[in-house]
Amino acid sequence: MNLEETREIAFENFENENYDKAAELGELIVADKGSNLDDLRNLTMCYFYAGNDEKWTALGEKVLSHTEADLDDVRNMLSFYMHTDDYAKTTELAKKLEASGELTREDKQNIAFCYFINEDYKKAIEIGEPIIKDEGVDISEIQILRDAYAMLENNDKSLEFARMVVEHPESVVEDTLVLAESYLFAEQYSNALVSLEKALSDPSIDEDDKEAAQEMMEVIKNIDAK
Repeated sequence: MNLEETREIAFENFENENYDKAAELGELIVADKGSNLDDLRNLTMCYFYAGNDEKWTALGEKVLSHTEADLDDVRNMLSFYMHTDDYAKTTELAKKLEASGELTREDKQNIAFCYFINEDYKKAIEIGEPIIKDEGVDISEIQILRDAYAMLENNDKSLEFARMVVEHPESVVEDTLVLAESYLFAEQYSNALVSLEKALSDPSIDEDDKEAAQEMMEVIKNIDAK
């Protein structure tokens, strides 16, 4: 079996989600003197989807240090690292991408998220707010802004974005509960109750969220009773 045939079989295994077999063949491919950077990229991806963190991180470093590596390699590795707890590496890649100045909307979203998970909430807001002003509203962006303002204890802005999230067609019951909590912090108890009733009437609500909603209702009732 020649190199090109091995590549084709490896790709077929990857497409069929047989990632371990694809990685096994990928190792044979990159060991071949005719292999190239794309082969190394593909093997990294195989190990990522196979859940072999040790392998894909080691190979990812080889990809990034390759003389032919480009910005898409930074993007891909950033998306991989965002599934890990390696916040230092995530931040390193986010800053490298940010410094390029060649940012897509997804790049900006990922960079804002990276700053958020690294608890740099002001920077997350600095990156995130211009996106929705210039390029329209995406729910993941306004969720980050909502939560970043909440972490900075800016209840007014957090409430503003919490409302925007719930009004978005992709919002879920958890977003309604966050809005209720925002109303609770703002001492807008009647609005909080409306949101809680909406959440409890949602057929998709699970037992944990139902319990959280009922607990918030009890808190409000106790406040009203005083």
